[in-house]
Amino acid sequence: LAAGGLYWQWQRQPLPSPRSATIEQLVRWLALHDVERVTHDQQLALVDRFESEFQQTNLPSTDTSWIPASWMVRLQTNLAVLKRVWFFSRVEQYAHCPNADRLDFLRRRLDVVARWTEVSARFNANESSESNASASWFTDIDDWCACSKGPVKDNVQTALTDGLICWLACDDLQVQPPSVRAALADRIVASLEDGQSTDREFGLRLSSAEQQRLAENAKLLMESWALKLSKQFVQLPALQRDEFVDRLLTRIDDWGLSQWLLQSASNQASGRATELMKTVDSWIARADDKDRPPLAELISHVKYRMLVHELRKWLPDKQRA
Repeated sequence: LAAGGLYWQWQRQPLPSPRSATIEQLVRWLALHDVERVTHDQQLALVDRFESEFQQTNLPSTDTSWIPASWMVRLQTNLAVLKRVWFFSRVEQYAHCPNADRLDFLRRRLDVVARWTEVSARFNANESSESNASASWFTDIDDWCACSKGPVKDNVQTALTDGLICWLACDDLQVQPPSVRAALADRIVASLEDGQSTDREFGLRLSSAEQQRLAENAKLLMESWALKLSKQFVQLPALQRDEFVDRLLTRIDDWGLSQWLLQSASNQASGRATELMKTVDSWIARADDKDRPPLAELISHVKYRMLVHELRKWLPDKQRA
Protein backbone atom coordinates (compact mmCIF):
# COMPACT_ATOMS: atom_id res chain seq x y z
CA LEU A 1 0.00 0.00 0.00
CA ALA A 2 2.81 2.35 0.85
CA ALA A 3 4.44 1.67 -2.51
CA GLY A 4 1.11 2.21 -4.27
CA GLY A 5 0.56 5.47 -2.44
CA LEU A 6 4.05 6.66 -3.39
CA TYR A 7 3.38 5.74 -7.02
CA TRP A 8 0.17 7.76 -7.19
CA GLN A 9 1.84 10.65 -5.41
CA TRP A 10 4.53 10.71 -8.11
CA GLN A 11 1.86 10.30 -10.82
CA ARG A 12 0.22 13.57 -9.71
CA GLN A 13 3.42 15.60 -9.71
CA PRO A 14 3.80 18.17 -12.52
CA LEU A 15 6.79 18.22 -14.81
CA PRO A 16 9.77 19.77 -12.96
CA SER A 17 11.33 22.76 -14.62
CA PRO A 18 13.58 21.32 -17.39
CA ARG A 19 15.99 24.22 -16.86
CA SER A 20 16.51 23.88 -13.11
CA ALA A 21 15.65 20.27 -12.22
CA THR A 22 18.38 17.69 -11.90
CA ILE A 23 18.70 14.98 -14.53
CA GLU A 24 17.70 12.40 -11.91
CA GLN A 25 14.48 14.31 -11.21
CA LEU A 26 13.64 14.51 -14.91
CA VAL A 27 14.38 10.82 -15.48
CA ARG A 28 12.22 9.88 -12.49
CA TRP A 29 9.35 11.99 -13.85
CA LEU A 30 9.71 10.42 -17.32
CA ALA A 31 9.58 6.95 -15.77
CA LEU A 32 6.17 7.70 -14.22
CA HIS A 33 4.37 10.00 -16.66
CA ASP A 34 3.31 10.18 -20.30
CA VAL A 35 5.40 12.88 -21.99
CA GLU A 36 2.86 13.15 -24.80
CA ARG A 37 0.42 14.66 -22.29
CA VAL A 38 2.54 17.77 -21.77
CA THR A 39 2.63 20.67 -24.23
CA HIS A 40 4.91 20.77 -27.25
CA ASP A 41 6.77 23.70 -25.68
CA GLN A 42 7.46 21.58 -22.59
CA GLN A 43 8.69 18.75 -24.79
CA LEU A 44 11.01 21.19 -26.53
CA ALA A 45 12.28 22.43 -23.15
CA LEU A 46 13.05 18.82 -22.21
CA VAL A 47 15.00 18.07 -25.39
CA ASP A 48 16.87 21.37 -25.09
CA ARG A 49 17.92 20.40 -21.56
CA PHE A 50 18.97 16.90 -22.58
CA GLU A 51 20.90 18.27 -25.55
CA SER A 52 22.71 20.66 -23.20
CA GLU A 53 23.63 17.74 -20.95
CA PHE A 54 24.76 15.62 -23.92
CA GLN A 55 27.09 18.40 -25.03
CA GLN A 56 28.96 18.32 -21.72
CA THR A 57 32.40 16.75 -21.76
CA ASN A 58 31.44 14.20 -19.10
CA LEU A 59 28.03 12.67 -19.68
CA PRO A 60 26.18 12.46 -16.35
CA SER A 61 25.76 8.90 -15.13
CA THR A 62 22.17 8.28 -14.17
CA ASP A 63 21.38 5.50 -11.70
CA THR A 64 18.36 3.56 -12.98
CA SER A 65 18.60 0.66 -10.52
CA TRP A 66 15.68 2.10 -8.55
CA ILE A 67 13.33 1.90 -11.56
CA PRO A 68 11.11 -1.23 -11.66
CA ALA A 69 10.92 -3.01 -15.01
CA SER A 70 7.32 -1.89 -15.56
CA TRP A 71 8.33 1.75 -15.14
CA MET A 72 11.34 1.33 -17.41
CA VAL A 73 8.98 0.61 -20.31
CA ARG A 74 7.39 4.04 -19.83
CA LEU A 75 10.81 5.69 -19.64
CA GLN A 76 11.91 4.06 -22.90
CA THR A 77 8.66 5.08 -24.62
CA ASN A 78 9.03 8.68 -23.46
CA LEU A 79 12.66 8.86 -24.58
CA ALA A 80 11.57 7.64 -28.03
CA VAL A 81 8.98 10.45 -28.18
CA LEU A 82 11.56 13.05 -27.16
CA LYS A 83 14.00 11.65 -29.71
CA ARG A 84 11.45 12.37 -32.45
CA VAL A 85 10.68 15.84 -31.06
CA TRP A 86 14.40 16.63 -30.96
CA PHE A 87 14.91 15.44 -34.55
CA PHE A 88 12.11 17.49 -36.13
CA SER A 89 12.92 20.61 -34.09
CA ARG A 90 16.56 20.45 -35.23
CA VAL A 91 15.50 19.88 -38.84
CA GLU A 92 13.44 23.08 -38.62
CA GLN A 93 16.34 24.98 -37.08
CA TYR A 94 18.68 23.74 -39.82
CA ALA A 95 16.30 24.97 -42.52
CA HIS A 96 16.83 28.53 -41.22
CA CYS A 97 20.56 28.16 -40.53
CA PRO A 98 22.89 30.38 -42.62
CA ASN A 99 25.26 28.47 -44.91
CA ALA A 100 28.29 29.73 -43.02
CA ASP A 101 27.01 28.16 -39.78
CA ARG A 102 25.65 24.89 -41.14
CA LEU A 103 28.72 22.70 -40.74
CA ASP A 104 29.18 23.72 -37.10
CA PHE A 105 25.44 23.20 -36.46
CA LEU A 106 25.60 19.68 -37.86
CA ARG A 107 28.82 18.81 -36.00
CA ARG A 108 27.23 19.69 -32.68
CA ARG A 109 24.06 17.73 -33.46
CA LEU A 110 26.05 14.68 -34.53
CA ASP A 111 27.80 14.83 -31.16
CA VAL A 112 24.37 14.83 -29.54
CA VAL A 113 23.36 11.78 -31.58
CA ALA A 114 26.48 9.96 -30.38
CA ARG A 115 25.72 10.81 -26.74
CA TRP A 116 22.04 9.94 -27.19
CA THR A 117 23.20 6.55 -28.51
CA GLU A 118 25.17 6.00 -25.30
CA VAL A 119 22.14 6.85 -23.18
CA SER A 120 19.83 4.69 -25.29
CA ALA A 121 22.11 1.69 -24.85
CA ARG A 122 22.09 2.32 -21.10
CA PHE A 123 18.31 2.56 -20.71
CA ASN A 124 17.06 0.13 -23.34
CA ALA A 125 17.73 -3.58 -23.00
CA ASN A 126 16.94 -4.02 -26.71
CA GLU A 127 19.81 -1.66 -27.53
CA SER A 128 22.33 -3.11 -25.10
CA SER A 129 25.21 -2.25 -27.43
CA GLU A 130 25.97 1.07 -29.07
CA SER A 131 25.97 -0.58 -32.51
CA ASN A 132 22.35 -1.65 -31.94
CA ALA A 133 21.47 1.81 -30.70
CA SER A 134 23.12 3.36 -33.76
CA ALA A 135 21.20 1.04 -36.07
CA SER A 136 17.96 2.08 -34.34
CA TRP A 137 18.57 5.64 -35.53
CA PHE A 138 18.41 4.42 -39.14
CA THR A 139 15.09 2.68 -38.47
CA ASP A 140 13.66 5.72 -36.72
CA ILE A 141 14.78 8.04 -39.50
CA ASP A 142 13.05 5.83 -42.06
CA ASP A 143 9.82 6.08 -40.07
CA TRP A 144 10.16 9.84 -39.63
CA CYS A 145 10.80 10.36 -43.34
CA ALA A 146 7.78 8.24 -44.22
CA CYS A 147 5.46 10.37 -42.08
CA SER A 148 6.83 13.69 -43.38
CA LYS A 149 5.06 15.59 -46.16
CA GLY A 150 5.48 18.72 -48.23
CA PRO A 151 8.07 21.30 -47.13
CA VAL A 152 8.81 19.35 -43.95
CA LYS A 153 9.81 16.31 -46.00
CA ASP A 154 12.07 18.49 -48.17
CA ASN A 155 13.70 19.96 -45.06
CA VAL A 156 14.18 16.49 -43.57
CA GLN A 157 15.84 15.23 -46.74
CA THR A 158 18.17 18.24 -46.93
CA ALA A 159 19.17 17.92 -43.28
CA LEU A 160 19.76 14.18 -43.60
CA THR A 161 21.85 14.51 -46.75
CA ASP A 162 23.97 17.33 -45.36
CA GLY A 163 24.21 15.55 -42.02
CA LEU A 164 25.55 12.46 -43.77
CA ILE A 165 28.16 14.52 -45.62
CA CYS A 166 29.17 16.19 -42.34
CA TRP A 167 29.47 12.83 -40.58
CA LEU A 168 31.56 11.37 -43.38
CA ALA A 169 33.74 14.48 -43.48
CA CYS A 170 34.36 14.75 -39.74
CA ASP A 171 34.36 11.23 -38.26
CA ASP A 172 36.39 8.11 -38.99
CA LEU A 173 34.02 5.29 -39.98
CA GLN A 174 36.85 2.81 -39.42
CA VAL A 175 36.00 2.88 -35.70
CA GLN A 176 32.37 1.96 -36.38
CA PRO A 177 31.33 -1.71 -36.30
CA PRO A 178 31.01 -3.37 -39.73
CA SER A 179 27.26 -3.70 -39.16
CA VAL A 180 26.88 0.09 -38.90
CA ARG A 181 28.95 0.69 -42.03
CA ALA A 182 26.94 -1.94 -43.91
CA ALA A 183 23.62 -0.42 -42.82
CA LEU A 184 24.79 3.04 -43.85
CA ALA A 185 26.01 1.77 -47.22
CA ASP A 186 22.64 0.11 -47.83
CA ARG A 187 20.83 3.37 -47.03
CA ILE A 188 23.00 5.36 -49.42
CA VAL A 189 22.50 2.81 -52.23
CA ALA A 190 18.73 2.87 -51.64
CA SER A 191 18.74 6.68 -51.82
CA LEU A 192 20.73 6.65 -55.05
CA GLU A 193 18.36 4.10 -56.55
CA ASP A 194 15.47 6.39 -55.62
CA GLY A 195 17.02 9.07 -57.81
CA GLN A 196 19.04 11.19 -55.39
CA SER A 197 22.17 12.57 -56.98
CA THR A 198 25.72 12.93 -55.70
CA ASP A 199 26.00 16.06 -57.84
CA ARG A 200 23.72 18.16 -55.61
CA GLU A 201 25.23 21.44 -54.43
CA PHE A 202 25.85 21.20 -50.70
CA GLY A 203 25.75 24.22 -48.43
CA LEU A 204 28.68 22.90 -46.39
CA ARG A 205 32.14 24.46 -46.56
CA LEU A 206 34.60 21.62 -46.10
CA SER A 207 38.31 22.07 -45.50
CA SER A 208 40.82 20.05 -47.53
CA ALA A 209 41.29 17.71 -44.54
CA GLU A 210 37.52 17.21 -44.31
CA GLN A 211 37.31 16.51 -48.03
CA GLN A 212 40.06 13.92 -47.62
CA ARG A 213 38.20 12.29 -44.72
CA LEU A 214 35.01 12.27 -46.81
CA ALA A 215 36.81 10.43 -49.63
CA GLU A 216 38.32 7.87 -47.24
CA ASN A 217 34.98 7.16 -45.59
CA ALA A 218 33.31 6.86 -48.98
CA LYS A 219 35.82 4.13 -49.80
CA LEU A 220 34.96 2.31 -46.57
CA LEU A 221 31.28 2.38 -47.49
CA MET A 222 32.02 1.16 -51.00
CA GLU A 223 34.05 -1.64 -49.44
CA SER A 224 31.09 -2.66 -47.28
CA TRP A 225 28.83 -2.63 -50.31
CA ALA A 226 31.36 -4.69 -52.32
CA LEU A 227 31.47 -7.32 -49.58
CA LYS A 228 27.70 -7.65 -49.76
CA LEU A 229 27.70 -7.81 -53.57
CA SER A 230 30.46 -10.42 -53.61
CA LYS A 231 28.25 -12.83 -51.69
CA GLN A 232 25.52 -12.35 -54.30
CA PHE A 233 27.99 -12.68 -57.17
CA VAL A 234 29.42 -16.07 -56.21
CA GLN A 235 25.90 -17.52 -56.01
CA LEU A 236 25.20 -16.67 -59.68
CA PRO A 237 25.58 -19.10 -62.58
CA ALA A 238 28.61 -18.32 -64.77
CA LEU A 239 26.42 -17.10 -67.65
CA GLN A 240 24.86 -14.38 -65.48
CA ARG A 241 28.04 -12.94 -64.03
CA ASP A 242 28.96 -10.64 -66.92
CA GLU A 243 25.53 -9.03 -66.80
CA PHE A 244 25.73 -8.63 -63.01
CA VAL A 245 29.08 -6.83 -63.17
CA ASP A 246 28.13 -4.71 -66.20
CA ARG A 247 25.02 -3.55 -64.37
CA LEU A 248 27.15 -2.75 -61.33
CA LEU A 249 29.59 -0.65 -63.36
CA THR A 250 26.71 1.21 -64.99
CA ARG A 251 25.20 2.03 -61.60
CA ILE A 252 28.53 3.35 -60.29
CA ASP A 253 28.92 5.53 -63.38
CA ASP A 254 25.31 6.78 -63.35
CA TRP A 255 25.48 7.67 -59.65
CA GLY A 256 28.73 9.60 -60.08
CA LEU A 257 30.41 7.62 -57.33
CA SER A 258 33.85 7.99 -58.86
CA GLN A 259 34.18 11.46 -57.33
CA TRP A 260 33.88 9.88 -53.88
CA LEU A 261 35.82 6.69 -54.59
CA LEU A 262 38.73 7.99 -56.65
CA GLN A 263 41.17 10.65 -55.57
CA SER A 264 43.24 10.67 -58.76
CA ALA A 265 43.32 14.03 -60.47
CA SER A 266 43.76 12.37 -63.82
CA ASN A 267 41.00 12.86 -66.37
CA GLN A 268 42.20 9.88 -68.36
CA ALA A 269 40.28 6.63 -68.05
CA SER A 270 43.53 4.74 -67.53
CA GLY A 271 44.44 6.97 -64.57
CA ARG A 272 41.05 6.50 -62.95
CA ALA A 273 41.18 2.75 -63.54
CA THR A 274 44.64 2.53 -61.94
CA GLU A 275 43.43 4.39 -58.86
CA LEU A 276 40.39 2.14 -58.65
CA MET A 277 42.53 -1.01 -58.83
CA LYS A 278 44.74 0.19 -55.97
CA THR A 279 41.68 0.81 -53.84
CA VAL A 280 39.91 -2.50 -54.43
CA ASP A 281 43.11 -4.53 -54.07
CA SER A 282 43.49 -3.10 -50.57
CA TRP A 283 39.97 -4.34 -49.76
CA ILE A 284 40.99 -7.89 -50.64
CA ALA A 285 44.16 -7.67 -48.57
CA ARG A 286 42.34 -6.76 -45.35
CA ALA A 287 39.19 -8.86 -45.80
CA ASP A 288 38.43 -11.65 -43.33
CA ASP A 289 39.39 -15.16 -44.39
CA LYS A 290 35.78 -16.09 -45.13
CA ASP A 291 35.11 -12.87 -47.09
CA ARG A 292 38.36 -12.76 -49.10
CA PRO A 293 37.63 -15.48 -51.74
CA PRO A 294 34.22 -14.14 -52.90
CA LEU A 295 35.46 -10.55 -52.80
CA ALA A 296 38.56 -11.44 -54.83
CA GLU A 297 36.39 -13.29 -57.34
CA LEU A 298 34.06 -10.33 -57.78
CA ILE A 299 36.89 -7.81 -58.12
CA SER A 300 38.71 -10.02 -60.62
CA HIS A 301 35.59 -10.10 -62.77
CA VAL A 302 35.12 -6.34 -62.41
CA LYS A 303 38.67 -5.81 -63.69
CA TYR A 304 38.01 -8.15 -66.60
CA ARG A 305 34.78 -6.37 -67.60
CA MET A 306 36.40 -2.94 -67.30
CA LEU A 307 39.14 -4.10 -69.65
CA VAL A 308 36.54 -5.43 -72.09
CA HIS A 309 34.71 -2.09 -72.08
CA GLU A 310 37.94 -0.15 -72.65
CA LEU A 311 38.95 -2.39 -75.56
CA ARG A 312 35.55 -1.99 -77.17
CA LYS A 313 36.12 1.76 -77.41
CA TRP A 314 38.97 1.09 -79.83
CA LEU A 315 36.83 -1.00 -82.14
CA PRO A 316 34.82 0.33 -85.07
CA ASP A 317 31.14 0.76 -84.23
CA LYS A 318 30.11 -2.29 -86.29
CA GLN A 319 32.49 -4.57 -84.36
CA ARG A 320 31.33 -3.56 -80.87
CA ALA A 321 29.31 -6.29 -79.13
